[in-house]
Amino acid sequence: MKLLLRTLFCCVLSHLVIANSIQKKFEDVLMSREIRNSAYTQTTETRQRLECTDMRDKNGIYYYKATESHQPTVCMLFLQGDPDQLIEVEFKSFDISCSDGELISLVDGWEQQGQYFPAEEDHSLPLAERHRLYCDDKPSKLVTHQNVAMIHWIILKPGQGFSINVRFFYNPKPCNVISKEPAGRYTLSNYGHEKNCTFTVIYPVNIKLLGMVVGTKLMPGVSRQMETENRILRECEKRGYRDWVEIKSGYPDSLDPTFMTSFWKLCGYALDPKNMNFPLPCGISSVRLVSSGVYVNSVEFDFENLADSEMTVYKPKMCPES
Repeated sequence: MKLLLRTLFCCVLSHLVIANSIQKKFEDVLMSREIRNSAYTQTTETRQRLECTDMRDKNGIYYYKATESHQPTVCMLFLQGDPDQLIEVEFKSFDISCSDGELISLVDGWEQQGQYFPAEEDHSLPLAERHRLYCDDKPSKLVTHQNVAMIHWIILKPGQGFSINVRFFYNPKPCNVISKEPAGRYTLSNYGHEKNCTFTVIYPVNIKLLGMVVGTKLMPGVSRQMETENRILRECEKRGYRDWVEIKSGYPDSLDPTFMTSFWKLCGYALDPKNMNFPLPCGISSVRLVSSGVYVNSVEFDFENLADSEMTVYKPKMCPES
């Protein structure tokens, strides 16, 4: 009896230590984001000309003005902040005429060949409110729900154009993110809300899982959804669970993570999983956290460029030509 009681006590204590350790790591991530916020400063506004295809990641005033008549060409500006930033776009001047066949569109996210990031089902707004067309009347201010935004335009007459004020500002609870870097470390979380969150890298990468708590409440000796504890389960959706993390890869034009191939689906928890590496060779790589809102889910991982030798091995198997 004494041995049994000692064993039960050790098990409860072990679960408590694991729970506290994972919670501490999660709190450390939040604290680092608060410190980062206090370090943000407003950059000096500078007026810079945009090219027909351009990308910007700094605060400032940007403008475009047609210099000569030409055939209709769709120009585009990609805006991308850090993972924990949102974007505000305000038009300062606007000279685009509907009667001349000119227009401009604003996208809350990125769009490519009809696919959107974040996915339609992962965004709080319907697509009609995320992607809007304007001409004649100046667009209203755009404030994004993630760290990326996009502007398309067609301007035909010389001298016509627009100018915008772009501001990047702190987001304390980032959800959907397109990484600016090809390698790094990230913690993805739903913060206890019913929503899906995706971290995307526009390169082939290897994902190394560092820790996760998905689809379970960490209580001493108790796991209400999982019958097995301190264990990562696969194919969670098929087992009937409502929370899981997907590790996905798609071709370079596959911005929407719901159209990517899901190679792994995981749930459960582990503080220091061993040898959990996931090669994603197809072009765009995503980690997507699906959450019912019942649990505070989080997953921490490293990502780095996939080596040429690994691309040679994995790409023919995982990314057959369509």
